[in-house]
Amino acid sequence: MKPVTKFDWKHFNASLGLWRERYLERVNHEIGGLLTTPGQTPTERFWATHDRVRAEKRILHECFDGFSKARMPEYLALMHRYGIITDEDFAGFSDAPQADLRYWTAAPEASGAGPQSAGRTP
Repeated sequence: MKPVTKFDWKHFNASLGLWRERYLERVNHEIGGLLTTPGQTPTERFWATHDRVRAEKRILHECFDGFSKARMPEYLALMHRYGIITDEDFAGFSDAPQADLRYWTAAPEASGAGPQSAGRTP
């Protein structure tokens, strides 16, 4: 992996808020749907919602806490894996981060590459 450029680091930081809000817009809608799931008791709906919020909290912590410039490609791959960012979101980056994303999102089982082999499990 090549070092992250100043341009890519600035683009990454400038995009974080948009990516987070877009993701949470979708997740909040899905969580709201859990509260009205037919065929479940209010207690079941509450606990299903609670569990989903806890899972999303873990994802948000994993993807948005503790950034470092050196680990930016890994964070991009995690965000991509969780659906926080899409392939189209990479259009603003230079070629190097896009190549890093292909590395990090390669099937870990097939290549041994990716965040899971680096001690990170999404």
